[in-house]
Amino acid sequence: MIQRNNSSIRRLADTRAEMVAFTRLFRNRHVSKQEIIRTAVARTAEAAAGRHVLLIEDSSEINYAAKSLRKRGLGRVGNGKDVGLFVHPALAVDAADGSVLGLAAATIWRREAKKADDYQALPIEDKESYKWIAAARRRAKR
Repeated sequence: MIQRNNSSIRRLADTRAEMVAFTRLFRNRHVSKQEIIRTAVARTAEAAAGRHVLLIEDSSEINYAAKSLRKRGLGRVGNGKDVGLFVHPALAVDAADGSVLGLAAATIWRREAKKADDYQALPIEDKESYKWIAAARRRAKR
C-alpha cells in the first residue's frame, strides 16, 4: 500500500471525485510503487518506439525531518541525521522535437547504513551513483 496524506492528494485532484479515486488507489493494498513505475515505463516504451530518445535523469532528496515522529520505514538523507528517502527518475524526451514521452525508469530508495570506509574502492555497481548507469542500461535494452 502506498501512503499519501490528504493534502498531497488534494493537490493531485481537480475534483472531489478525483480525490476519492486517488485515495482509493493509493490505499489499495494491491497497488505498489513498483507496479505504478512498471506501468508508466511500459507506456513510455511504446511512445518511444522508433524515435531517437534522450533520457534526462536527476535525483531528489525527500526530507521528512519535520514529520519524523509520524513517519516510519525511512532512512537517513544527505545530512546523515534527518529521515527521508531519495528518488531518481529518468524522463524520456523525443530528441527531434523535445516532446516529453514519459517516465523511462525510476529508483526510490532509502539509506540504511553509513558509507563504507573503503567506499572509493568499491565497484561502481555497489555505489549509490550506479543509479545513473543502471537507468540508461535498462532503457538501452528495450
